[in-house]
Amino acid sequence: MYEGVITKPVYQVLSELTQETKVEVALPLAIKDWVRLRLKEAMQERDGFERRYGMDFVTFQQAWQEGRIPNAHSHQVERDYWEWEATITDEQQLQRMRQILLDAGRVRAAGLLSRAGLTYLRRSGCQTSDRNLDQPARRYLDRRLRGCLS
Repeated sequence: MYEGVITKPVYQVLSELTQETKVEVALPLAIKDWVRLRLKEAMQERDGFERRYGMDFVTFQQAWQEGRIPNAHSHQVERDYWEWEATITDEQQLQRMRQILLDAGRVRAAGLLSRAGLTYLRRSGCQTSDRNLDQPARRYLDRRLRGCLS
């Protein structure tokens, strides 16, 4: 099914990394993990700049524009300015990507839970459809959803 889209070596690495044989399961797991790791790196880079200059980027940028940064036009400080700005941009983009993945996971989990909810309803003897769940079924689904998304 995925031949021509993903090479065999990439599939093997993906399967080994995620311990999943299905590409449609392994790929989202690997992407989610990559975004999480890259976001962690961006946050660490940002923290390093904040420690070095004793302020956040917005404050640094304002101080730069007002001429309050010593040696503002030295090679090192200018490079830090541009790298810090790029780090902030990367962090924002990665946060957005992370949210997209979390939202997709919620939708997927909700779909899985609706099947679980229907099973619960059948076992409990209820004749309620999944569009009109009773309170016990809603509580059951809420508990399952919290467990899937943590």
